[in-house]
Amino acid sequence: MRLPPFTRDFCTQLVGGNHRVSDATYCAAVKPFGVPLTVQIAASLGYIAMMACVANASEIAPQTDESRPAS
Repeated sequence: MRLPPFTRDFCTQLVGGNHRVSDATYCAAVKPFGVPLTVQIAASLGYIAMMACVANASEIAPQTDESRPAS
């Protein structure tokens, strides 16, 4: 499933700066996905960020020597 372009904006706004999503971006996410799936996206992103903090604090190396996912 290819995600709509605003998905990147939603995720970037949520994890960057003040950790808030603009009203326009939120509405753009709710329109096709609905509130439950938009909340699930935010919660999933929060979980991934939390696990990244734990991995960084524990100095856990990636399973491969690549630091970026393949394009």
